[in-house]
Amino acid sequence: MSEALQEGTAIDAIVTSTLRKVRNEWILDEFDDSSFFVVTRKDDTELMRQVNAAIAMLDLESPEWREELREAYYAPENGDQISFLAEEREFLNSLSADGHVFSVAVSPDRKPYSYLDEKGNPTGVFIDAFKRLMDSLSLSYRFIPVSNRKEYSVVVNSGIADIWLDAYNNYSYAEENG
Repeated sequence: MSEALQEGTAIDAIVTSTLRKVRNEWILDEFDDSSFFVVTRKDDTELMRQVNAAIAMLDLESPEWREELREAYYAPENGDQISFLAEEREFLNSLSADGHVFSVAVSPDRKPYSYLDEKGNPTGVFIDAFKRLMDSLSLSYRFIPVSNRKEYSVVVNSGIADIWLDAYNNYSYAEENG
């Protein structure tokens, strides 16, 4: 793409991101705080003038055009989705496709965050948020049954749980155990 821009035959400008190194090019404008910009050859002053004029017209006619483009091309499809990089999305999709099931330990006595209801089922704020997250990602999970803090501690310390849902406040433990 950079070579074609420098040759000046195939393309006249590039819309790119800050992830790309700029060489012998002018940045005409940055879009939004994600730093996307239009790039032309330094010697193509006429095109730079036209692009600058077009951006000025867009700013005048539709001041929110940058935000609209960001939402259309870079934001999740709706407010219920999370933005992921392509590699992250690919990893999550592979977990789902492979049928991976996460083992989840739920703290049984941290009301209102996580606790067991009268039937012994995990419930609470963490559980509701966790279920919503996992369902939105199409990821499978199973709760490891425990009935008290001692059983929960055994599960956590054994390493069989992939995920812990707890409201534990021990910085030393977190530092030592990740």
